[in-house]
Order: sequence, then structure tokens, then C-alpha cells
Amino acid sequence: MERAARPVTTRDTVLLITHAAGDRIAGRTVMQKLAYFCGLGLNTALGHRAHFYGPYSSQVEDAVSNAVIAGELHETVERMPHWHGGPDVLKYTYDLTEAGTARVEGLIEHNSQAWDRVRDAVEGIRAVLPNLDQKTLSSAAKTFLIISESEEGVEEAEIPELAKRLGWELDPDQVSKTVALLERLDLLDDPVVESAQRS
Repeated sequence: MERAARPVTTRDTVLLITHAAGDRIAGRTVMQKLAYFCGLGLNTALGHRAHFYGPYSSQVEDAVSNAVIAGELHETVERMPHWHGGPDVLKYTYDLTEAGTARVEGLIEHNSQAWDRVRDAVEGIRAVLPNLDQKTLSSAAKTFLIISESEEGVEEAEIPELAKRLGWELDPDQVSKTVALLERLDLLDDPVVESAQRS
């Protein structure tokens, strides 16, 4: 008898994202943004809210921490000197462990639809951003959040000013690049920035 798929947890999603990204995620911000876009693909709310670096979820942060505690992700912390003499910056890298790989294999077997959506979202992003550039990912997530929360649609030229209201700086060139990324991910209606699809 075929085993029924169980609901995919946020921790499961984090592990699937790491696997889809090549078994390694370099940076907490990158993990947050990938989780944001994968949540859209899964039509699952992962608790993201507006934050300094774009949409952020304490739910995702807790899931990453729990995966580390469970031995499914290995966390490496690198101290990097601040360019302008401020406090050192900590860079976190997450690698899928043997235990994490075993859990992912079970998820792929019994939750193939969720895996397909996570993989497609991550691969779509990597097709545009092979190195999963943190700055562009953050800009894209900020841009999409602004568009998705507008009931009447947003013109591309309006986005930098709307970003300022959330405490973000997005210049027109950044917005143009990130709109192109969102189009590649099929997250925008046509015309481009009139409204945002909720997958």
C-alpha cells in the first residue's frame, strides 16, 4: 500500500531548498529569500514580513536552527572584517549532512510534488543568478513584496518610492533587473508590474 504524503514542514522546505541549491546555502539572507520564493511556489505562507534586508521569517530562521540541532544541516560561521571599520560581519554557510540527505530522499519519494516546486523555483533563480547573489535576491524579494501587497497594481517607476516607505533603498536599475528576474520566475502578470500572481 502506497504511503500517503505528510504535510511538508518549514524545516522540510529548508532542507529541500538546500538540496536544490547544490546541498549548500551561503548566507542566512540567501536562505531567507529562497524560502520566500519557494513558499510562493508551494502556495505556503512561511511567515515572511517586511524587514531591513527584505522579506524575513522567524519561522524559517527557527527551522534552520532546528535542522542544525538535528544534525541535518552543518553550520559554518566565518568572521569577515567590516570594510568601513564597523563590527565584523558573520557569514553563515549551511551544508546538507548525511542525516539531512536521508531526510531529503524520503521527502522526494513521498512528497514529490513539493520537491518539484521547490526545485523548479530554485533552478529558475539559479538560471538568472548562478551564484545566488544576495543583493539581487534581496532586491527581487523586496520588489515582489511591494507589488504583491498592492491591490491596484504598481508601475515600475513607482517602486523605488514605495520601497522608501518600508525603509528600503531600491534604485531604478535594481528594480529593472529584479523585475526581469521575477518575470523569469513567472511571478508577474502581463503587463509586467500591474499586479503579482500568487502561485
